[in-house]
Amino acid sequence: MGLFFLTFFLIYGGFHLFFFLRIRAAFAPGTAVLFLLIALLLLGMMAPIIVRIAERDGFELLPRIFAWIGYLWMAL
Repeated sequence: MGLFFLTFFLIYGGFHLFFFLRIRAAFAPGTAVLFLLIALLLLGMMAPIIVRIAERDGFELLPRIFAWIGYLWMAL
């Protein structure tokens, strides 16, 4: 299972890093926008894990919201 998570985070994280570097090079946003973009990309990368943990703990609305946002971002 550890190998799966390592592979998942390396590949999916690599895509997020590539996206971040392309956005930064194309638009040269300010520092505040960069920090917001980093936060959103990290949240998007962690969405599947957050969904699984929230479902396990019995939450209903939180995992549904994170699943829609995270999985749509993953599909994009």
